Amino acid sequence: MNKKKSIDQFVEEAFDSINHIERANVKPFLLSRVNNKMFTKKGNSWWENAALLIGKPSFAIPGLAMLMLINLTAVIFYATEPSTSISEQNIQASTDEFSYTIASIYDNENSEP
Repeated sequence: MNKKKSIDQFVEEAFDSINHIERANVKPFLLSRVNNKMFTKKGNSWWENAALLIGKPSFAIPGLAMLMLINLTAVIFYATEPSTSISEQNIQASTDEFSYTIASIYDNENSEP
């Protein structure tokens, strides 16, 4: 019984809130502004047209796939390039590092004939 009474009370409150509704007022000349925006054709610039074209999935997905393909081919060709000159330079540098001639007491040279 209490449940039905509370539901009736909610319904009554909802109907009471509807009683205070007023008609919405708009700013003057709203209809003329809306019509002006709708019927005025604005010429799109070159940048706007390019952005609309690039934003389409039919253009963007193949474009991104082509970029990835170009990057992949660049990586593959760079990886297969022979790098023997680099390794030869490193080996030469390491052998030159230890080939210094330093006079020490262990170098016994006979200076008299």
